[in-house]
Amino acid sequence: MKFAGSAAWSTALVTVLCVSLLVAVAGAASASGMPRSVPMTAEFTGLTVGESASRYWDVTIPEPAEVATVHVEEVAPETGAWSATLCPAAGGPCVDLLTAARGTQLARGAYRLGIGVTILAAGTATTSIEGRLTFIERTGSLAMTGSGLLLGLLPIAVATLVLGLYLILASRRRREAHDPEGA
Repeated sequence: MKFAGSAAWSTALVTVLCVSLLVAVAGAASASGMPRSVPMTAEFTGLTVGESASRYWDVTIPEPAEVATVHVEEVAPETGAWSATLCPAAGGPCVDLLTAARGTQLARGAYRLGIGVTILAAGTATTSIEGRLTFIERTGSLAMTGSGLLLGLLPIAVATLVLGLYLILASRRRREAHDPEGA
């Protein structure tokens, strides 16, 4: 016994599955809880023993975040005491990035990233540091996962489901019109 409208059911099922897959992929691709990275690179030339210098950059953290990693990739030569701070532009306590623990909370807003050095021993004419600050955006206690996009695609998914159901009903009516006994 063959189920009436099985071709329509198959078409509707494939359509709904494709839309669901599209929504899932689009939601994952738009996830804003992904790690973001800020380079921490500075080079200082011509400093003598006891002299200090600093460089500053503006950094914007669009959503509440937490420190994932602070990695100093290179310090050359080792003749100075380095500092790296992230300070709210509007004022407030700074985060010492060289000692910051994973999970240190960062509020949303504008910051000043500062890298400084104090020369402790005679060495070469140039000293440099290269590193990277990585943070993960947070909303509440969970990373954002693109749910805004999912809500935007929900009407498309519902419309596709309604279209699939309409196709099934139309197929059944057409079959009943051509074969009134259901044989």
